[in-house]
Amino acid sequence: MKKLLRFLFLSDLEINKAYPVRMALFYWITVFLFIGAAYYTLSHKFHGSRVAIEVVEDLFIYAAVISIFFFLFVLAYTFKASKDYRALEEYAKSLARGELQSEVKLSSLADRDILEIYHALDKLRRSLILSQELLRKREKKAG
Repeated sequence: MKKLLRFLFLSDLEINKAYPVRMALFYWITVFLFIGAAYYTLSHKFHGSRVAIEVVEDLFIYAAVISIFFFLFVLAYTFKASKDYRALEEYAKSLARGELQSEVKLSSLADRDILEIYHALDKLRRSLILSQELLRKREKKAG
């Protein structure tokens, strides 16, 4: 079940690929629901009329055109946001290697969760620096 959910939610893809695909799928599922509801409503209002099919065809074309702009917007945002994910990942790895002087520059569009993780890692970095300084002072006193 876990593997199926990871597959359905595209959890194993890189964020810059998974996010636009998720948004596109969400967009098209919503579009098909609305177009289906429009077709159902129109076909019951106008029994046997070609109007229902023509309206649904027009709605589908409009939705397709709008989806191009929507997808481009999501794609642009995702590539910008994925840089923040990667920068934060590199920051965590540098701290794990003991590089306590490393810093990270996040974009102004960074998600709140990314900023919170960054602040937590930065607090950890400052705490480690303080611990190192205290250890050196103790070693000097003892030595």
